[in-house]
Amino acid sequence: MPHYSHTSSEFTTAPRVSFHRSIGGHHQHPGPHRTQVIGLSWTDGEYTGQVNELIQPHGRGRIQYRDGTVLTATWCNGMPIRPTSAQDVTRVPPLLQARRELTLGDSATPKDMHIEPNAQKAHENAASLQIHSFAFILRSNGEWTYAILANRPVESGHNASLRFVLDTEGRTKVLKSKYWSTCIRLVKDSESQTIVKETRGKEEPTASKEESARLNSFQRAVRRVSLDMSTRTFRS
Repeated sequence: MPHYSHTSSEFTTAPRVSFHRSIGGHHQHPGPHRTQVIGLSWTDGEYTGQVNELIQPHGRGRIQYRDGTVLTATWCNGMPIRPTSAQDVTRVPPLLQARRELTLGDSATPKDMHIEPNAQKAHENAASLQIHSFAFILRSNGEWTYAILANRPVESGHNASLRFVLDTEGRTKVLKSKYWSTCIRLVKDSESQTIVKETRGKEEPTASKEESARLNSFQRAVRRVSLDMSTRTFRS
């Protein structure tokens, strides 16, 4: 069963979630319905492959570090668990540092965020976020945190809400509609927003010709997520 512990905020009480499951002490491998990412910032590099519900590497995938080293491995909740052979470690040209790379849980600077002065427009920007899009969330300590939209506990109406995963440990925060204009800011570089596409049972997500070129050159952090979780929910 998933493990939950609770943290509190000034707006709601949100669960700390972990979705790993095991049988007989061994973690289950992902089923035929998988979530795929391309170019996810992870531990000083960019990860491409399967992830779990908390957007941690989970399943088969590869990571390219900034020095050009590429590691292909089987992952479980963010950690490689299967020994790799020599052919699993390769080298490519180092990543170009076009802009500051953000990782889940990072604190924002003003130049990282799109600060919308119009409250109505800011609310609309937040409402338009897609599942697994990145945004900055205002924390109770006054800091803005780089987070990812996990789901919408309440889809519409006066009590509409968004649940964000705040860090790689699985802490979450739920924001009701009345707080969206003041507590959610978009990432300034629009390309850091996740592009969502529904697929079923595919090993690799499809990408446009332009996106493939960006991925192959490793010049930008292109994030494209293929989701198979449209019917899943996060328990409170």
